[in-house]
Amino acid sequence: MTAPAPLLVDAVRTALAYEPVAQPAGNVTLGRGELDGRPVRVALIENRFASGSIGSVEAERLGALLKVVARERTPLVVCLDSAGAKVSEGLKALGAFRMLFRGGLEAALAGVPIAMALGRNCYGGASMLAHLAAERLFSPNTQLAMSGPAILASAAGTSPTDDMFRAMAEAALSPAARAQASSANALWTPGMDVTGWLRQALAPRGDAATAFRFRHEALTARVERRVPDAPWEAVRRRDLERIYAGDFEARESQGLLEGEGRRGDEAERFLGIVGKAPLGIARAWRF
Repeated sequence: MTAPAPLLVDAVRTALAYEPVAQPAGNVTLGRGELDGRPVRVALIENRFASGSIGSVEAERLGALLKVVARERTPLVVCLDSAGAKVSEGLKALGAFRMLFRGGLEAALAGVPIAMALGRNCYGGASMLAHLAAERLFSPNTQLAMSGPAILASAAGTSPTDDMFRAMAEAALSPAARAQASSANALWTPGMDVTGWLRQALAPRGDAATAFRFRHEALTARVERRVPDAPWEAVRRRDLERIYAGDFEARESQGLLEGEGRRGDEAERFLGIVGKAPLGIARAWRF
């Protein structure tokens, strides 16, 4: 009988001397470990049910952990194998995930060192969580994308089992492609020094807000050719008329809305995404 292939999550557990601290909650198990004598918090998001999806139960458990690490400034290692939010729970799951991601942003901006070790799946909201970390370590078969292959294939009018589509998806979503796209992505192979990677990934990063802005600006080289040089046009909108009783100025460019309105003696800026066109890379980056 062939021995099962080694898994990155097992290598991380060993490197950190991982111990669970609570019973699993759906696909999530929380634990603790140690790196060079320093305590480390650990979250395992595993593919036990529904492709490792994150529902309200998982989001609540993870959100509580993020509040703890934000207060303690304790390093956090997440082993993540998830296809995203649990859509079978509908709006309940999406609302819970929104609060979870807010907690993740607050922890990251508080300066908590976060490292992500990725399993097979990392789609949708899970891919957003993965990018809270300064460093990501990919398994040999990881696929990281905002949309999974089935959704991408449907949008392209083909089947996810089509050989040509599978080859294109592999070229775009493979760990090798992700590592080439960003120095924050690394590929794990059995026998790799995971402890060394964890030291680097959890090293203090300085001002987190500055780091996020630097990463945003670094995307410019990749998306600027997709950003149309379209003029801004002044607009009037009924929804803004109701909010500001007509006392506002707004302009729109390629579905991006911005302006300023007044309510009583208070002036406030607003920003929005409007129109029926899908939210693509360029508009998301501009927003």
